[in-house]
Amino acid sequence: MELWAWILIIALGFFIVLPMIVMIIFVPFVIFKTTLVRKNDYCFSEEAMLNNKDEQIVTMYKDGIEWRKENEGASKELSLVSDGYKIAFEYYDFGFDKCVLIGGGRCDTRSFGAYYAEVYKKAGYNVLLQDPRAHGKSEGKYFGAGIIETNDNLALIKYAHDELNNKEIVLHGICLSGQSFTLLAGEGRLPEYVKAITVDGLFLSMFNMYRMHTLRYKQPTFPVMHLFALLVKAKTGSDIINRAPIKVLKNVKIPMLFIAGVKDQFVSTKKSERLYNECASNKKKLVWLQEGIHAHLRINNKDLYDLAVSSFLKEI
Repeated sequence: MELWAWILIIALGFFIVLPMIVMIIFVPFVIFKTTLVRKNDYCFSEEAMLNNKDEQIVTMYKDGIEWRKENEGASKELSLVSDGYKIAFEYYDFGFDKCVLIGGGRCDTRSFGAYYAEVYKKAGYNVLLQDPRAHGKSEGKYFGAGIIETNDNLALIKYAHDELNNKEIVLHGICLSGQSFTLLAGEGRLPEYVKAITVDGLFLSMFNMYRMHTLRYKQPTFPVMHLFALLVKAKTGSDIINRAPIKVLKNVKIPMLFIAGVKDQFVSTKKSERLYNECASNKKKLVWLQEGIHAHLRINNKDLYDLAVSSFLKEI
């Protein structure tokens, strides 16, 4: 082979192949560090969400904060220890013997959950709002995408029953909390006193969810996402490939309400239908809402959203 050919091969390797290899190795660490690692107290805090560029997110948080203020006379600031971490939460005792545990997605604290609370209060439920692991006032460096947080959510459920004297519990999960609650049900870990689950924006798997993010921003998915999945499991213990809603819904027997958005940019209508069809419960319902992107359904369809929840509660 002539000298010019060798020079060309070396140049291609240096300027094209080597940067690609570096990117493939580097990108998973960047995604992990920017999405699942709490770097300081501001990260994953209420203050950070109030400074979000998305005006609807800010509105939801402000409305949630207002709900908390209006009901502060019924509230208690509590905490428990799960897997060695303090999990901070608020409990609103309205004098009922039933309770809802409300959870949001990544970055969401208790005020986001409060935004969804009023319909449950009107339906006769006490309300438990949490700061997930590594969020708000709760401890932790890594957020496990709602997977390792199944331990925390189960501890909250048992506390609401055993210590706060609620005879029945229902769960309402938006995005990642929906995954966490679904995993608890599908893996057979929920106590019998948990009577129903509502999920908003449930997805096939966290792996698929992150893949949709990378495709949206025109980033390579293979092998970047597979390396990312290995990194998440090594650092947090969360298996984002194998512990997934689509893998466990066939075991879910309790009543389940699926709230899905036609315009959800991460969960297509076909995926939402697949999740609903996979669910084994004989008391399940799928409600479509026409406006709003992922995790922005209630703010764009408030009356229809609350009607779907209140009707479901009456049916169970």
